[in-house]
Amino acid sequence: MVPPALFNHLTTRWHPSLNVNFHYQSHAIDFDEWLSLITLCFLPLVAHVLVGIPNFIVLSGRRPHWTDKVLHFNPTSILWRYYAITDRRARATGWTPADLAASNAAFWDGKAFDGSEEMMVRSRVHCLRIPRLFRAKVLSPSGGKTLLVTLQGMQALWVLIHGAIKTSYGQTVATNTIFLPVAVFGLFRLPAAFWLVDDYTYADIDTREATYVPSTPPESSSSRPAATPLQPKWTPNTPPEAPKILSDRDHMDIPLRHYRSASNNSMSFGPTRSESNYTLPRMRSESNFSMSGTRLLDQAQFADLSASPLRPQANWRSYLVRGLFLGPMTLDLLLALLFLTPITGTRPFTATGFTGNIMYVVLLAVTLGTMSWCIWKRQSNTTILPVIHTLWYKIYSFTMVFVLILFVIFSMLETRRTSCGLYTTEPPNKEADEVFCGYRDNGSLGR
Repeated sequence: MVPPALFNHLTTRWHPSLNVNFHYQSHAIDFDEWLSLITLCFLPLVAHVLVGIPNFIVLSGRRPHWTDKVLHFNPTSILWRYYAITDRRARATGWTPADLAASNAAFWDGKAFDGSEEMMVRSRVHCLRIPRLFRAKVLSPSGGKTLLVTLQGMQALWVLIHGAIKTSYGQTVATNTIFLPVAVFGLFRLPAAFWLVDDYTYADIDTREATYVPSTPPESSSSRPAATPLQPKWTPNTPPEAPKILSDRDHMDIPLRHYRSASNNSMSFGPTRSESNYTLPRMRSESNFSMSGTRLLDQAQFADLSASPLRPQANWRSYLVRGLFLGPMTLDLLLALLFLTPITGTRPFTATGFTGNIMYVVLLAVTLGTMSWCIWKRQSNTTILPVIHTLWYKIYSFTMVFVLILFVIFSMLETRRTSCGLYTTEPPNKEADEVFCGYRDNGSLGR
């Protein structure tokens, strides 16, 4: 741990006008309080990340390394995904449930993740199950995720605005609130909310490696006539009669059929609403997608899911989506710069407040700059951030993880409990604490 005097000396030496102080004042917080503070600390961050990352579908080649996956946890990658899905839906002249499913997945081709418009079409041969509707249902797991991050974002926005107007922003910073600005990013999910789903299934490497064992009809029961078997006879060389072609809606949530039931070792020759009753076939090659007359999607159904034409990126709908994302993001960056620049007062920064402000300014600046650059280069045709596999983006992502850990450590050392039970990282100040607790009106408290 860096001693407070040494930390203050180093920050002042780095920049003479930089007024940053470190105060160790968390010794009076009990263990049960720490459990509550740490839970509230990581809840906005975990919620934003877990509901924002795509489903990883490994189609071929080596499996992705953890360093390839962790880049998708970066808020910059998540915000780009929300933007790209919204932009793709706005430009689509035709939209199918297969398009909806493919736009929500990240396909690993052995070298990199692919979320392009071309992969949206090519991935259909790997699809086992597609959503029932052309959009997300309100009462669904995806709808619940959107509601969760939206409520968190509205709460965080209110706390930040209230802290900036009624008291000072620095006074509201504590272990339980350091990731509230991340919760505000959840509001960017709203434009894409109707096209974020997870009720789909693709045949990935694990699916193809599943053992395929054809079922043999069980022996007749002694209580039944011998001429009436319990199940129709079927061998791999004698496929069952193909079922009649059902409507698109009937096929929306039907997994592979004609395979052995995992629960009762019997055969089912028709569509079912249950996925757990089937074991999936072994696919020995990329081209072998036909087993006993059945494709992953029925041939007639696959033909109906033709490529959905998309309008060009230079379209007024795309311009509207860009403004919907880049406008509020610019305002967030200006607000973060306002909190970082000591123009509203002369009170010194705490180590927690200074580290947090730097982290959020860099995060917003890189996100805004990267998205603007990719949009200007006409790279909005993929839901995967186009620069996600570059060296500089990996360095940026892991640097942000290091700063985040430092941010948490500083907050845990500087957090103290005020007289009214609220928490802050500011040093003890009777006047400031009274304003923070609501005992008196806000005066000129500075930042």
